[in-house]
Amino acid sequence: MAQHKIGEATQNFTRSVRETNQAFVESAVAAQERNMRYAQSTFENGIEVLKGHAEDTRTLLQTVVEQPQKPQDAIQAVVDTAVAAQERNMRYAQSLLQNGIGS
Repeated sequence: MAQHKIGEATQNFTRSVRETNQAFVESAVAAQERNMRYAQSTFENGIEVLKGHAEDTRTLLQTVVEQPQKPQDAIQAVVDTAVAAQERNMRYAQSLLQNGIGS
């Protein structure tokens, strides 16, 4: 009788340890998946920000080269480009925070 209770307690303990380990592994895998999605999103969003900056810089240089006789247009183009870059940077920073909080 006592031997049977010890065996049953051992089985219950073993099952409990196995279930705990399984839950831990599942949680670790889920966390890793969230981390990968966050890293991928951060990378992709960063690339898009850089592409936007490159396109604006190309447009700005084209404006300055094509219209050197209108310095006010060149100054406005620089201001517009800087504002657009700052807006992209802010959206990127916000997406990092939102994705980081959501992970």
